Amino acid sequence: WLRLDGGLTWDADNAANQIEEIFQHEQAIGYETRLLAPAEIAAVTPGIDAKAVSRQGAIFNAGEGWVDLPSLIGLLLREFGGRGGRIITDAGAA
Repeated sequence: WLRLDGGLTWDADNAANQIEEIFQHEQAIGYETRLLAPAEIAAVTPGIDAKAVSRQGAIFNAGEGWVDLPSLIGLLLREFGGRGGRIITDAGAA
């Protein structure tokens, strides 16, 4: 339910693309960042179709991650119940 193996982002392939500017900003503030060409992406985050990434490239932030909230909530509810907690649903306004 918790993954901290990095985040990848890219921008549209048009004049509004700001990936280079964002990358430079992240570097300037000391954020862990890498600007990757589409062909380099598979080396850091497998499973991404390089053809889906704009020619300007993508930013990879190794320290980022995500939480699968439904899985985490299920885990917490099971633990809560296992410790004697009682969940009351449809109890009205709180």
